[in-house]
Amino acid sequence: MRLALNDEQRSLLEAVTDVLATEASFDRWYRPDIDMLAEERRLNRLGAEMGWIGIAAPTALGGLELDLVDLAVVHSRLGAWLAPLGLSFAALVAEAAAAAGDADLAVGIIRGETGVALIGETGLAVGQAAPGVAFR
Repeated sequence: MRLALNDEQRSLLEAVTDVLATEASFDRWYRPDIDMLAEERRLNRLGAEMGWIGIAAPTALGGLELDLVDLAVVHSRLGAWLAPLGLSFAALVAEAAAAAGDADLAVGIIRGETGVALIGETGLAVGQAAPGVAFR
């Protein structure tokens, strides 16, 4: 089976790439005076504003209600740039919260008001800076 992007997905990929070329370029991260946490927070806010966190979540909750292929297209591009891993994690948690019926949590994550993190058994955390909700 061959998977190919349709015209809408190619346009979505180009739009995300254009934003990331300006907002998450390698040059932005490799400055001697960078505040890493501030930069991560800025990109998480941008991800919420652009709809990348709520891409698969229902429109009734502020999401875009696109399918998993669209989610993969956007987040594969985020992975190709230096976008925070927390953006992708937040998108998955927002979708899970919506599916579980926790609308308040889903809306908070989609809007970028509630950060999320996953804390492993070793204490290693993956997610957004200053999470409001942590999962074990």
